[in-house]
Amino acid sequence: MKVKDYSCFGDFIKLEPKISFFKDIFLLIPAIWFLFRWRNLHQLFTGSLRNSITGFATIGLILFCLSNFVWNEPMIDFRPFKKGVNIKEQLANEKKAAADVEIIAWSLKNKNTGELKIVPNEEYMKNFSKYPKTDWSVVDQVKSKPAIPITKISDFEITDATNNSMTDLILDDNKNALVIISPKVKYTTKSEKVTVSDSIFVQDSIYFGKKKDSLRIDNRFSHLENKEIKKTIYTWDTEFLNRMKKDILPFIDSLKGDNVTYYAIIGGISEEALLDLKKTIGVEMPYFMADDILLKTIMRSNPGIMHLRAGTVINKWHYRQLPEIKEVKEHQFHYNSLKLY
Repeated sequence: MKVKDYSCFGDFIKLEPKISFFKDIFLLIPAIWFLFRWRNLHQLFTGSLRNSITGFATIGLILFCLSNFVWNEPMIDFRPFKKGVNIKEQLANEKKAAADVEIIAWSLKNKNTGELKIVPNEEYMKNFSKYPKTDWSVVDQVKSKPAIPITKISDFEITDATNNSMTDLILDDNKNALVIISPKVKYTTKSEKVTVSDSIFVQDSIYFGKKKDSLRIDNRFSHLENKEIKKTIYTWDTEFLNRMKKDILPFIDSLKGDNVTYYAIIGGISEEALLDLKKTIGVEMPYFMADDILLKTIMRSNPGIMHLRAGTVINKWHYRQLPEIKEVKEHQFHYNSLKLY
């Protein structure tokens, strides 16, 4: 779990941990100087003007941050799933790059002395007997860098309620796919005892044939029997359900057609909870599951809509900023082109 890149700018500017550390040391120098010399600095503006600039800048930055999350998707998308990316091709390329890396050295630890040692792969393979498992343990493999950077796309895995992979089915879909993305749905649960009717069957052994040497077992209904079972009762977040029913579902319903598919992908949820959510929403469509961090990487809106075609991200829409139906039909659903609008 080594940190391979670190930056307070996220995907906008990626820095290696060493570079980020040197950057902080460099910025610490003027910070210390300002700490002791601030009284001698020349002021360009009056106190009231400085306070006004600070106040307006603070309000402006807060509004800007809210517009990139609460009211809409980020103005500029630096994440791997931005518009125009072909997830299918990138996923295949990243898997190939990860498979093609070579082991260049082994990190070993002496069980007796605690000594850590880096041994080149060629030397380790030739002198394997010098590092018996009784004395040495493998801490890590030092591998070469992949040919292309590995992104969150490598974690793109979608499953259904029975844990069957739907990834290829989704990425191979040549139709316009409207994908409802929800990284996290809030809910509470409680257990209740409920009475259910259980059908009781009995087995009848029937002999047939001239000598009655053949046997057939028939199941015959006997009676209904009531029994108590524990059932999990789910209470779903009202705000999320309202967003689905008032914004997302009417938008998708207006675009239904022969060349349009639609489904929902929910993050951080169990199979049982997914089936209950489907029943609660009351709209018949496929419901799938995925890692919540993966879905949050795809889009911040909860819920939001991603338009996919043949594995390519055509567009993404915040539930507060859904486009006009006419605009989508005329431009987004152009079947003979992947041109982005």
